[in-house]
Amino acid sequence: MSIYATWLVFEEGGDEHARLEKTIERTVESFDSRAPFRYRGSHLLPNASDERFGHFSVSAIPDHIQQGDANPPFDWLRINVATDNVAVVVIDREQAIKLRDMLTAWLTRGLNENGAAQ
Repeated sequence: MSIYATWLVFEEGGDEHARLEKTIERTVESFDSRAPFRYRGSHLLPNASDERFGHFSVSAIPDHIQQGDANPPFDWLRINVATDNVAVVVIDREQAIKLRDMLTAWLTRGLNENGAAQ
């Protein structure tokens, strides 16, 4: 059984997947039953009408996990991306902070201090 608990899933038909994850790993914090968009190449802008395809998920090791002499919190995130192939990586806390900061900067660009578009 996996020691990871899935926090975020983007996957077509994912309601069934979310129920399975809750049964097996006890938690799915956020689920979007729409798959990510298919990547068409670095020379093309993505479009909302592009095909949805694949699976994206983020998982963490919950604090109730006990393994050897290791004690929580466990500073590891598992990121899973699946299309025709599966790619799974694990990042540490420092990398997760950099990812958070980059995503926050990207999400808040063009907004004033009240969160409204400028």
